[in-house]
Amino acid sequence: MAFVLDRFSETWWPDVREALMHPRTLFAGLERIAFYKDPVMYSLTICLLSSVIAFPFIDVSAMFFFPVYAGIWLAVQWLWSSYLAHAAQRAGSWLTTVNAFQLTAYAGTPLMFFAIPWFNIVAGIWALYLCWLGLVEFAKVPPKKALWIVALPGVFVWLPLFVLAAKVFAFLPKLPAILGGQQGA
Repeated sequence: MAFVLDRFSETWWPDVREALMHPRTLFAGLERIAFYKDPVMYSLTICLLSSVIAFPFIDVSAMFFFPVYAGIWLAVQWLWSSYLAHAAQRAGSWLTTVNAFQLTAYAGTPLMFFAIPWFNIVAGIWALYLCWLGLVEFAKVPPKKALWIVALPGVFVWLPLFVLAAKVFAFLPKLPAILGGQQGA
């Protein structure tokens, strides 16, 4: 069962658990969608949860950046979804940008652990693996083509961005002092 905003309490936690523990079953059972509403809300809840998990690792004042963080999260996800849809279509798949956004929302589930030091690289690789699995199981892209679709930008774009984002998370506690305020104890 896919996440449905109208049945949030019934569908969110089972989908998170399925995405983390049984992703092949989740992607094989996904249905095609026509609107962004449900995957956007699923993705925003993962983004919010990642901010809550990040709380012990960053300064409290950095929590005020959540709206910016959420906007960047969705923009990057939409760009990645557009790329995946285009590449999958060139590989012979039916995948649309809306359905690729749904795929990337579920594939981004491990990113809720992104703020945990040194686990962010594992979460990034895990998310890329789930993108590959989603292309194979949901979009019916042949496994080798799906590997090329995910691996090339994954290695040359996403992994460096994950490392950069890890550096930003390390930098955030120092941001208030740099901007002229006092750093918390």
